[in-house]
Amino acid sequence: MAPPSHPYRPFILGESVFDVRSGRWGAFMGWQQGRVYLRPLGGGVEWDTDARWISTTEQ
Repeated sequence: MAPPSHPYRPFILGESVFDVRSGRWGAFMGWQQGRVYLRPLGGGVEWDTDARWISTTEQ
């Protein structure tokens, strides 16, 4: 599996984005040192991923 050729850079808190690496949709919660923090859309425990794995569509 490869990251998207044009990763998406979210900036609106709460916007829905797709984490290609984990195969999950999440709500954007913020940035920290090149990592994106996401929360499951239905609520739950936040996770983080490298920014290069974020997309607006399922891959």
